[in-house]
Amino acid sequence: MNNREMAFLRRRYHNDRIDPAMLTPIHQQPILQPETFVPERLFPLPKVRDGIGPAPDAAVETFHDDELLERVWTHLDLYLERLRPFGAVFTLDFSARMDWPKDYVRQNAFRSKLFGQIVQRNGMHAIPVLIWARRDTFHPCFDGIPERSVVAVSTQSVLRHGMPLSAFRDGFLEAVRFLEPATILFYGTVPALDFDVRNIVQFETWSNARRRGCVQQDLFLGKEAV
Repeated sequence: MNNREMAFLRRRYHNDRIDPAMLTPIHQQPILQPETFVPERLFPLPKVRDGIGPAPDAAVETFHDDELLERVWTHLDLYLERLRPFGAVFTLDFSARMDWPKDYVRQNAFRSKLFGQIVQRNGMHAIPVLIWARRDTFHPCFDGIPERSVVAVSTQSVLRHGMPLSAFRDGFLEAVRFLEPATILFYGTVPALDFDVRNIVQFETWSNARRRGCVQQDLFLGKEAV
């Protein structure tokens, strides 16, 4: 393997940023520090750019297509600087499809948490996004996310990959049982799935706000009543 190929692999997987001491013992997933920050507003990842003023009460949401997330992952140092003005950033919501092999889903969960770990190492807040697919991915995907932390989740990304509502409900309730999150930031409509989870803070999606013509001039999304 030549130097160019090795450089590409380092960029692709960020192997040089993995700290073996900060991986879980069973599933070898990056360990995140608990977060208590609850944003007042969300900012869409596609609109993150240089020159944005300080927004300490806002978090950057990452519920977007993999093409954009891969761009952030590949150009990580550039985006770390662009994300500094915000109070927090969600970990990357990489795809987790029901028909994928378990190892593919685990890899994307690993990358999401490694991104969060790198963000935290750089002195910023990283709110874990809950990613899962079939039942056999639940514990590897949730491993490394701290108990009683603020977490984020959305039906927008998981349902577009063919996940039945029943599978979303099962994974969501297992995450709540396993992690006991302090607060759940829910991006989009909270489905009526008969679960008794009270500590939810809901935010309207960027696409829905844009359709309704309600996107604020400064692009921030505010909380909604649950």
